[in-house]
Order: sequence, then C-alpha cells, then structure tokens
Amino acid sequence: MPSTEQRRPLLQPEVPDHEKTLFAITTDPEASSSGVSLLIKHEPWGESTVGDFRDGLRGGLANAMLRARLAEISRQADPPFSGAFAMDRRMARTKGAFTLRATVKEDGVARGFEALLTELERATRHGFAPGELERAKIEVLRQAEQAAAEMDKTESQRLARSLQGYFLRGTPYTDAAQRLQLVRDLLPGVTLPEVEARLRELTEKGSRVVTVEAPQRDGLAIPDEAALTAIMTSVAARDIPAYVDATVEAPLVPAVPAPAAITAREHDELLGTTTWTLANGARVVLKPTDFKNDEILMWATSPGGTSLILDDNLHPRVTAASNIVGSSGAGAFDPTALQKKLAGKLVRVSPYISTYEEGLRGSASPQDFETLMQMTWLLATSPREDATAFKSLLERQRSFLQNRAADPEAAFRDTISVVLTGHHPRRQPPRVEDLDRLDLAASLAFYRERFADFSDFTFFLVGAIDPATAEPLVRTWLGNLPGTARRESWRDEGIKLPTGVQERVLHRGTEPKALVEMVFTARHEWSWPAEYALDSLTDVLRIRLRESIREDKSGTYGVRVGGGLTAIPYGLHQLSISWGCDPTRVTELTEAVWAQLNDIAANGPDAETLAKVTATQRRDDELNLKRNDYWLAALVQHHRQGSDPHLMLQTNAMVDGLTADVIKAAARSVIDPQNVVKVVMLPQEN
Repeated sequence: MPSTEQRRPLLQPEVPDHEKTLFAITTDPEASSSGVSLLIKHEPWGESTVGDFRDGLRGGLANAMLRARLAEISRQADPPFSGAFAMDRRMARTKGAFTLRATVKEDGVARGFEALLTELERATRHGFAPGELERAKIEVLRQAEQAAAEMDKTESQRLARSLQGYFLRGTPYTDAAQRLQLVRDLLPGVTLPEVEARLRELTEKGSRVVTVEAPQRDGLAIPDEAALTAIMTSVAARDIPAYVDATVEAPLVPAVPAPAAITAREHDELLGTTTWTLANGARVVLKPTDFKNDEILMWATSPGGTSLILDDNLHPRVTAASNIVGSSGAGAFDPTALQKKLAGKLVRVSPYISTYEEGLRGSASPQDFETLMQMTWLLATSPREDATAFKSLLERQRSFLQNRAADPEAAFRDTISVVLTGHHPRRQPPRVEDLDRLDLAASLAFYRERFADFSDFTFFLVGAIDPATAEPLVRTWLGNLPGTARRESWRDEGIKLPTGVQERVLHRGTEPKALVEMVFTARHEWSWPAEYALDSLTDVLRIRLRESIREDKSGTYGVRVGGGLTAIPYGLHQLSISWGCDPTRVTELTEAVWAQLNDIAANGPDAETLAKVTATQRRDDELNLKRNDYWLAALVQHHRQGSDPHLMLQTNAMVDGLTADVIKAAARSVIDPQNVVKVVMLPQEN
C-alpha cells in the first residue's frame, strides 16, 4: 500500500549576497604556513542540459589557463607565492564560488594577494592567447579520453558519487563514454571570446570574500582590512600588460639515436614478466597487465645514493640534487616551456636520489610511452643548469620551512626521528638555514655522477604495455643511455640504533591534547617469513588496540600501528604504536597498551582476532595482485633485497601457516620493555 505521508519539502537556504567585500583575517601561533584567498560568490550553474555542460567546459578551460599562469609565476626566481590555484565550484545548493588561493611566505601575504589579483585582472582585461586555449582544450580532451578508456575499471566510490549527484541535485547520470562524446562534440566549437566571457561572468559581479591565515608571533605584521582593500583598489587602477605566451618550438629531443641491441632475453611464466638485458648493461623488466587500460608505471633503480658521499661537508650541499634537476625542466626546455610542450600528454617522470639508491619514477599512457622514454633519456643525459629554477625552488622551500617549527606535530615527529637515528648529522630535521648551504654547481655535478652509468640500473615497466611495441623504443632510448660497466653498492653510513629506554617529553601547542608514540627496534636478519610475521603482528595489534583503547576505554579516536622488516643497510625490525588523547590519560592508556603488548608476547592472539587477520590478508592479497602499483613495488623490493620475486605469489601459503605461535614469536623478537623509544607531547605550560 503506497504511503500517504507527504514528502517533506527540500530546504534551499539562501547564501546571502553582499555589496561590500567581507574579510576574515586570522593568526595562530601554531600555524606552519600563510595563505590568502579571494572567493567570489555567484549564482550556481546549471547541470541539467547539454548547454549547461558546454558552459561547464567554458569555465573549466578558463580556470585551467589561469592555473597554468599561476604555476608559471610560482616558478619565478623570487615568486610571490609558493603555490596557487584557481577553481570554480558549487559551495551550496543555491550558490557557486570562484576561488583564487595562494600559499605565501610568512611576510608575503600582501605581495601574494597583489599577484593573484593582478593575474586575474590581466585575464579579464586582455583575455587569453590562442595557444593557451589550444593547450587547455588538448588537456580537457585527453582527460576525458583517459576516463573513458578506464570506464570498465572505475571504482565503485566514483560511481556512487555520480549517483549521489543525481539523487541530491538532479544532475544527469552520465558515464565516461557519454561525457567523452559530449566533449568531442562541443569542445571544438568553444571559442576564445566565449571562454573569456565566462571568466568575467564568474568574477566581475559576485560578492567578494577575502581570507588570510598566518602565524602569530612578535614582529610579524599581517595586512589588515584597510591594507587589503588598498591593494584591490591599486590593482584595479593599474596598467597591466597582456600575457605573452612564449613557447619553444624545437623537438623534445633534437636527434634520435640508433636502436641498441638486446643481448639477452628471459621470460618468467609464473610472474608473467619479460626481462631484457641491453647492450649498455641495463636490465628492463616488463610486466604486462590488464588491470588498467591507460596506465604504464615505471621505476628505475640503481644502488648507491647519497650514502656514497664520503665528505660530510659535501653532503648538505648536494642532498637536493634530484629535486633541483626535477624542477628545472629538461634539455632545451625550462619548466614552463616543458609544461607547454607536454600539453595533452599523460606523462610524468622524476629523478630521485635517496640514501641508498638513485633512480627515476614515472608513468604514462600507452600512447605516450615514447615520450616517457624520451623524458627519461633527457633527465639522464641532459639535466638543465637553470639558476632561475634553482632560486625558485629555494624560495618555495623557504616558504614551507619558515614556520615548520611552530607546528607541534612537526616537533613531535622530528624528536622521534633524531632519537631513532642517534642524532646522526645526516638525519637532522630540515631547517631554513640549510637552504643557504645548497650549491647548484655541486648538486649538478653529483647528479651527473650518479646518473653517469646505467649498466647497473634495472628498469621495471608494469601495466598496459605491449612488449613488441615497446621494444624499439626501449632499445632506442634506454639502450643508448651511458654504460661503462660500473659496479657499486650502497654504503652503511653508521647510523646506530638507540639502546635502552629512551624517553622524551615535549611541551608544545595550546590545544589540550597529548600525542604518544612508542617505537621498538631490533636487529634481525631479513627473510620473507620474518617480514610476514611482523606484518601479521601489526595487523593483530591494530585490532586489539582499537578494541581496547578506542572502543572499550574511549581513550582515543584511533591507534596507529606501523612496522616492518628492512634489509638495507642491515636487517632491522621496527614496530611503532602511536595515539592522541586527553593529557590526563597518557599514563592510563600507556599502561593499557603495555597490557596488550605483554599479552600478545605471552599468549599470542586469540582465535577470533587471528581469523579476522587471515581473512583480511587473503582479501588484500586478492586485490593487490590486480594492482599495477603493487606489482611494481613488490618487484622493486625483491630486486633491491636480492630475494626471490616468486615469494609475492605465496601469500596464501603464508596465511595457511599463520598461527598464534608465529605472532607470539614475532612479538617477543621486537617488543622489549628494556629497549624502547617513547616520546610524549603535552600542551605547552602557560
């Protein structure tokens, strides 16, 4: 029988407009960064018709071009902000909001706000260049194509959000293929004047709100409402020239080398991998999958890293070498020119130099695989010496580090780190003054030395990769990387583990909240069963501590348990347990945690907990073996440790053999009341 109850009317509360600009300026002694934003409220856009979809394209293109300009500004030698964005969204059922926001130096609110307003004014007065619109259209189309290509792999959560929009707002439920067809039909007809008009519609008539967030400390002046109003008036009256769309028309790589030979080929039927050894000594491991239709992941690795720096005075001058090169563009292209050159290509690749290895990580669509190979070649053979990019990186890092120490949680984490590494000089927390020690020439020299020989590199390629299609590109670009048969390994830097009971108590922050972390470390030779046992112990502890500390005692929102067994530079067990709580309950909850740890070490887990753990592990393994990133990380891990990669296929066998005694033994091997680091952070007194 149908319900006779009348449906309640849907409430549509109005967000009020206002002629006068509103300001919200707030400071906080614990703030670790400064930010400024301009929000312009406007009537909400429609979402029901093809015309509404086209208007959305107009606005999306305008925002994309404005974001690209802001990113270009952030790469200046002395940028007014370390990062900025432009976006337009529905802030409520009855109101939309266009937002400009920038993260700035602690004393850079006024300058950053002025830069945001100037760029918005430049765009609304002079519009955009044809090249900007062309690149933005390419990006929009390529994103729609990728979404359609992955449509049958779409996660349920994304589908649920679309259904939610349909039921709550009446938004038409379209799939990725339908959206791609709309983009293909409508995008070519969107003109530059239409996009420029859309930006003016969003920004010229709405109610304005300016917000500022900044640290609170003596001597730091934050602009008030009058100062911010003066900046808005000044920018509006200023003569602002049009944007110049500078591009580099040269090919990404000026000359294509002849393909090198593959000297050895192997195939592993169980893993589904193909391994090539190239003439320069580099090895390439390919794992074709069908988990994603438009994704190839790459990870190249070689042992060495910063551990091979013997001079402790050189170490702080070059530790940012890979970040410097990665933010400087590649070959003939500075960062902005490179971004424009790669418009519409789904390619990402970055070099890294960690403590014990160097390498490159990246990803690409199958259709952009050649560009991924070319970018790898350029970053390896043609790192740019770009003084502007170097200065820009330093200033952006300076903005990030200026008030990092004011963040209580940063101080908490830093304390744990330095205690666990024995206050080693190479493991100190980052500081602003460290930036002044970085040296561009020395960093580039160190980078070139680390990437001078690829004979001991191994490249892993996982995803929608066809070996036959990839082979000529791999031979051309990876096969011609320099190789001189150099054989080296990482060096133990001599970091000593803490011994005994190490306790630290910090007083930071004004919030009535405590943070507690206990870390257990122990030397232990690496093996796959030992690593699995410790992972299972952490799984058990997550359940037991959640039930006892969170649910039974209502002492915290959650207990975090982490752990692992590493092999480099030596076998090391580590188990960490952390939680936040009322400062008055630190002792009580610490005792409760110890009670659980002692019980696990004495008796192992109960049958119910063990059953939960094994069921979760089987399900996780089933899902993991269908993920490209899992395969990539596992193959790299086994290569790095010299272990058998077939072990990753034996998880179910390991689960079959998991018993309470296995977990009890793991607990006894790492949980030692006489060998623990404990750090507690309490509110600052007075």
